[in-house]
Amino acid sequence: RYSRRSVIVWSTAAAGVQASVLAALALAGVIVMWQVYVLALLGGIIQSITQPARQAFVYDITTDETLVNATAMNSIVQNVARIAGPPLAGAMIGVWGVGAPFAFIAFTKVLAVVLTLRISGAKAPKLSFHDLSDAAEPAEVAGFTPKAKFTEGLYQSETVMTRPALIKVM
Repeated sequence: RYSRRSVIVWSTAAAGVQASVLAALALAGVIVMWQVYVLALLGGIIQSITQPARQAFVYDITTDETLVNATAMNSIVQNVARIAGPPLAGAMIGVWGVGAPFAFIAFTKVLAVVLTLRISGAKAPKLSFHDLSDAAEPAEVAGFTPKAKFTEGLYQSETVMTRPALIKVM
């Protein structure tokens, strides 16, 4: 078993290599359809390895108090990227050519590896059983205060719970 951080670093580096190859082929104007299929398959395999590790990594680097916010932030970043990515890629293609978005993705993968390596594995201590005995109600311990009920309901939806777990700069 490997640490989640190592899986994220190595799979992101592999995705950077995949994006670099795609960018180089596109910029050179020698890319053919079978290469696109192979690189897309490779990208899917890499994503299938990295996304579960990213989802779990949020738990590793946050506290119980900040986990909901971190999950929400990650979901927001993912959805904004899905909305803004295609138009930005289209603009890059219009200005710099077909290889530009792939070169940009390769650059962001390298940046993501560097930033992931800088993330500390240190985490605030969890509450112990003895800390819980002083709580007024079990619901408060679980975070189900009146203010949090609406937010907790949002995070129980399948859409939010299945989002990648690390702030994604890619």
